[in-house]
Amino acid sequence: MVNQMSTCAVVFGAGGFIGRNVVRHLNERHRNVLKISAFTRDMVDLLDYDQVEDCLRIVHASYEKVIVFICAGVGGKRLKVDSEQVISANLEMVENVARCEDYYSKLVLFGSGAAFGRIVYGAAQD
Repeated sequence: MVNQMSTCAVVFGAGGFIGRNVVRHLNERHRNVLKISAFTRDMVDLLDYDQVEDCLRIVHASYEKVIVFICAGVGGKRLKVDSEQVISANLEMVENVARCEDYYSKLVLFGSGAAFGRIVYGAAQD
């Protein structure tokens, strides 16, 4: 049964630095927040499209409006260059959520500067 007056925010990566702060901000505004984290039993493998779809389909069935926040990522060490596999995995996670567009009304993607490499005085270092 759909709760006609409610919005649910789904936060993938809720256990990380950015995700924890997004959750805190959303909780201050009294939203229904579903926290998904690799650090808890509420984990959804974002690299598994079927798991992502199942999660969002279930939430969509219970709420009138679903807003998805992606704060999850792999790699991203500031002092280490990511391999192509890490970059590919991060893109696949976003793509898997984006493919589920029928189950949410908005998608918000957060990331850190670490995803862009180490920056010194505006120029990337190798």
